[in-house]
Amino acid sequence: MKKSVLLSLFVGIFVFLSVLSFVSATGCDMSIKLINQDPYPAIPGDYVKLVFELSGVGSPNCQGSVFEIAPEYPFSSDPGQALSVDVNEISFINNYKQTVLVPYKLRVDKDAVDGDSNVKTKLTIGSSDTSKYSFDNFNVSVKDVRANFDVILNDYSYTTNNFVIGLINVGKNDAESLVVSIPEQDNIKVVGASEKVIGSLASNDDTTVSFNAIPKAGPINITLSYNDKTNTRRTIDAQIVFQSGAFDSTKASTGKSTTYYFVIAVIVLIIAYLIYRRFKKSKKKKDLF
Repeated sequence: MKKSVLLSLFVGIFVFLSVLSFVSATGCDMSIKLINQDPYPAIPGDYVKLVFELSGVGSPNCQGSVFEIAPEYPFSSDPGQALSVDVNEISFINNYKQTVLVPYKLRVDKDAVDGDSNVKTKLTIGSSDTSKYSFDNFNVSVKDVRANFDVILNDYSYTTNNFVIGLINVGKNDAESLVVSIPEQDNIKVVGASEKVIGSLASNDDTTVSFNAIPKAGPINITLSYNDKTNTRRTIDAQIVFQSGAFDSTKASTGKSTTYYFVIAVIVLIIAYLIYRRFKKSKKKKDLF
């Protein structure tokens, strides 16, 4: 009888300790929110910054908890960025020891399609064999808001030094406050303004912009600046190639060619005048005899 009572007491104590241990491991009531995405939406080929808020971390039962993310396509992490963090090693907000912020910076693949993509997270509560795991997915909005351009040398005149650049918005988004500039470089000398304002250029539209410039054969750098659909200012570096032989026909009407023919005409007149004078003198001598 006594053995039965002792055995029951031992089992009761064991069950109580097991339940206590389980409660200790699962008594951390921590919640996770994605509170900020910058930029919104995320843009293919760029970075996106995510900030997670972990609430209820002040409980002693949350000691040793670890929060981590597992980026999957179209997101990836640069080498050196810690994807898992010890919750208790993060500074608490306003010293209340209840909420912490965990920031991440992820790269968005350049071929990512428009729409929502998931970022997976894992929360490990407790550090013993009875640790509890919590998995969540958070939607990150992705949309390509950029414009894209084809840049060509449309025309050049040796007569006027009119250097004409052609632009085509080949992207699926409009460009606002578009500015075209020719930075200082060896292969071209710009006379006057090196920046020209285009304004708006809708998707699939084209336009031209002229500069007063003296180019040399070779590559010439062009810079385009515009506002995208989120009103973010963006800069694109482009390059065109100037081939001098392609515009030789414009040399025929230059001032230099006119001067050349004028000089030839003057020389012909002088020669004709000298021949005439010699002929006249020769005739006078014959008349004397």
